[in-house]
Amino acid sequence: MRFLLFFFVAACVLIVNGQQGIVTRQFFQVDRNKPSVFLSFEKWGGAPARTETADFGSARISLRLHNNSTLPIAVDADGDFTQETLVPIKLSDGTKEMALPSGSYVELCYEAEAMPQKTFDEYTKIKIPQQNPSVYSCKWTTRRRSPEVVVWIQSGDSVVFSVPAMFFDDQFKLYTQFYYEWESAQGAIKAGEPNHRVYFYPVDLPNSIKKLIRESK
Repeated sequence: MRFLLFFFVAACVLIVNGQQGIVTRQFFQVDRNKPSVFLSFEKWGGAPARTETADFGSARISLRLHNNSTLPIAVDADGDFTQETLVPIKLSDGTKEMALPSGSYVELCYEAEAMPQKTFDEYTKIKIPQQNPSVYSCKWTTRRRSPEVVVWIQSGDSVVFSVPAMFFDDQFKLYTQFYYEWESAQGAIKAGEPNHRVYFYPVDLPNSIKKLIRESK
């Protein structure tokens, strides 16, 4: 009887802990039906980055980076913003920082990555435009700030950036990197913290945009 009672109590504890785990996950996301950070299609068109050195053509696609977590996230970005246009925020450790205005256009670091192919020969045929460094739209980072210094996006906010349309065929997938607030100390990213990637796949584009991409080639 004691064994049965112990088993019943242990089962109840596991259930309660499981329920608490679910509640914690819901609290971490503003909209629990969506990922904590994600990319979405914004529109056809967009301004080119000021530091792009390769000729990617005039056709571009704008994406929106969403911070759906309940805390600020940090990104590597540049743009026409100043201390007057940025939004003052206070991080959990009390550090005062500046965040990007929600919905603002920025030059966000992103990279085009070759999609997995069925054979190695198919993979080697993919032609990725050459630019140094290989990460596009953030060449300014090597002369402007160290990797540990970032700009912030507040909880529930989003920013928009544009990417050359040539990267939205079936050969590529796009990603940008970010950090969660707890990976920072006094506003800077702590050494050794992981880089989180959020991807956007061409298959997620509207069919009308896929048609425009084919016509722009």
